[in-house]
Amino acid sequence: MQFFSVGAQARGFIAIGAEAEGVIALGQVSRGVIAIGQMATGVVAIGQLARGVFVIGQLGVGVWAYGQGGVGIARAVGMIAVAARAGGLLPLSLWPAASNKGAWKPGRVATVREVFDGVVSEGWIEAELALEGGSIVLVADGQRYFDCEIPDSIADDLRAERSRRGWVLIERREALSSAGEGGFREAPERTVKLAVLNTHWPKREPIARRVWGAIGIALVSALVTWVSLLPAATVVAGLVSGR
Repeated sequence: MQFFSVGAQARGFIAIGAEAEGVIALGQVSRGVIAIGQMATGVVAIGQLARGVFVIGQLGVGVWAYGQGGVGIARAVGMIAVAARAGGLLPLSLWPAASNKGAWKPGRVATVREVFDGVVSEGWIEAELALEGGSIVLVADGQRYFDCEIPDSIADDLRAERSRRGWVLIERREALSSAGEGGFREAPERTVKLAVLNTHWPKREPIARRVWGAIGIALVSALVTWVSLLPAATVVAGLVSGR
């Protein structure tokens, strides 16, 4: 293979021509590892019609696609874009965004121990509420708390779900028990309990949304493989073998 080739049909490490094929190819029809042209096919392709892995073009079809119109497997950005994650004027993201991305966060974050020990009177903790044997258990910091006070509204919602994990606002409640009969000389017993005041659960995507998203990604992956990845792989294989 020539290092530098120029001509109507150029083939070399660096190829420039109407039809160019090389590691770096520039031409009206270009094929290479890095291809730039009106119709470009390569690992990195830039052109009016760009096909490959990382592509930029008026119409780009690849794993990552950017352009006026983009069809990608992982990411696409354009006036019209279709991919697992898409951006632009008219994006179609096939896979739902992560529920914790840009998620709501409380102002007063604490730990169960801080609330229980009275360091703070109340605070939001990351925890799970789960239904176990008819009782609702607070699970946080690797510990299970069975005797928490929980409002009926939260308990009713949880019984339909069995368990939820997210942000839970808890409060420390302290009570003094009166001395029992014949125990008037004894100091009253101090009891500390936790109470759930509020909850904030992350939004759940319907399972059907993920199923249809997975089907869409599979179809787009098949299209991109046939239109872009196989031709790009054929070009690279030809360059490596010297054919």
